[in-house]
Amino acid sequence: MTQTSNCVFCDEIAGHPRSVWNDLRGTLPTDRALYQSPFWLAMPPLGCFVPGGLLLLLRRHARSCAGLEDAEAQELDGLVDQVANLGESLFGAPMIFFEHGPGCNGSKGACCVDHAHVNVFPANIDIWKHIPHFDNGVKVESARDLAEFRGGEYLWIRDGSGRSEAYAVEGVPSQYIRSQITKAMGIPERWHWRDYLGLSEIRETLALYSANWP
Repeated sequence: MTQTSNCVFCDEIAGHPRSVWNDLRGTLPTDRALYQSPFWLAMPPLGCFVPGGLLLLLRRHARSCAGLEDAEAQELDGLVDQVANLGESLFGAPMIFFEHGPGCNGSKGACCVDHAHVNVFPANIDIWKHIPHFDNGVKVESARDLAEFRGGEYLWIRDGSGRSEAYAVEGVPSQYIRSQITKAMGIPERWHWRDYLGLSEIRETLALYSANWP
C-alpha cells in the first residue's frame, strides 16, 4: 500500500487513490462522507461492527481532539449532539462516542492513526460498567475541555445520556473501548477493525444516514 503522507486519514481527505479506504472498500463508494464542513467530516468507519457507526474526522491534521482550535471544538460539540439524536432515532440505540488521544511520544494503543477523530456507535449498554478500573474522570462539558489533556494519553467517552468524561491513561490496549463494547453486545469477534471490516454494515449506514441527514 502506497501513501502520500504518514497519515492514512490525510491521504483519504486529499483524495489519494491508494488510501486505506480505497484499498479495502470493495464495491462501496469512493467518497464515504455523510457530513462535510470546513472543519469536520462524518463517515462510516472501516470496522463498522453494527449499522450506524460513524467516524467524526477533523479535516486538518491534529494528533487528537485535545489540540482543537476553538471553532473546531465548537462545531464538534454541535455535531456530537446532532449525531446523538439522529443516530438513536435511526438505529434504535443510544450513541456512544469515544476517542483515544495519544501521549507525548506520538503513539496510542487504542487507535491505529494519530489524527483527531471520534468513534461513534449505537449500543444499548451501560459503557461505564465495562470500564470500572478507570477513575478520576474529568467531566467534559465541551470539546474545549480536552485541551487539559494535551500532550498526554487519554480516553474520552460520552454515552447516550450525555454523560461525558475523560481519563488520563497510559498503555491502554489496542482498540480497548471497541473491545469492551463488542463484548458487551455479544459480538466480541468484531472488536478489531481489520478482522471485521463491516462492509455490509457500512452500506446500510450510508443508506440510512444519506436519506435522513438534515
